[in-house]
Amino acid sequence: MKEGKITIFLSHSHKDEEKVRKIRDILETLDCEPLIFFLKCLDDDNTDLEDFIKKEIKARNIFLYCKSKNAEKSEWVQKELDYIRSLDKSRVYEVDIDNDFQLGIIRLLTSLTKIIKQNRLFVSYSVKDTKTAFKIMDYMKTKDIAVFNYTDLNAGSSWADSVQTEIKKCAEEGSVIMLLSESSLKSRYVMYEVECALQSGADVIPVLIKGNEVKETLPPFLKNRNIIEIEEDPTQEQLENIYSAMIKK
Repeated sequence: MKEGKITIFLSHSHKDEEKVRKIRDILETLDCEPLIFFLKCLDDDNTDLEDFIKKEIKARNIFLYCKSKNAEKSEWVQKELDYIRSLDKSRVYEVDIDNDFQLGIIRLLTSLTKIIKQNRLFVSYSVKDTKTAFKIMDYMKTKDIAVFNYTDLNAGSSWADSVQTEIKKCAEEGSVIMLLSESSLKSRYVMYEVECALQSGADVIPVLIKGNEVKETLPPFLKNRNIIEIEEDPTQEQLENIYSAMIKK
């Protein structure tokens, strides 16, 4: 899968093949990667097939339930949905393909447009917090978020110009995380990046590394903001909280 691309698992009945193919074709025009299986002979005892589909589900970052009378009656589709919802309910979308098919597609496209605009991330951090920052960035890459990394800069390129360009992209298509620590609040580079983010209208998500006393030195724009707290070595739950803040902004 290409980093930064929306990958979608379509849960559906094979009896709705024609309509589901239309949905797939529309999603592909949005530069998404929709995955569909038209399996006409499903055996509830087919453990290998079930494990294979679960693996494919886990590899996607958006799930689309093609709701219909056929899908509601399909034991296999309902098992897929139960598994999908156990992973992340916030990423499950539904389109009713029996009623108001065209209207359902319009609503889906509206939702996906918002998701696509949340698919890029810039992390502003002090060099002393590099380990924590990379933990966050590596996790976001597993969600197919396009993450800016200073190591990607071309030799001889302007750091300031590259930062401004990437932050402007994040203002339109994603978020900026400000990793808060005693070091970052003293860093002129972090302050420059955050200033660029605010000027660009980017959504700045403050994330505090626990153990740092920063209350008295917080910038004014953060005084009344909810701040996500994480360990220096973030837990899975803490990383999921950051991701949820990004997609629910």
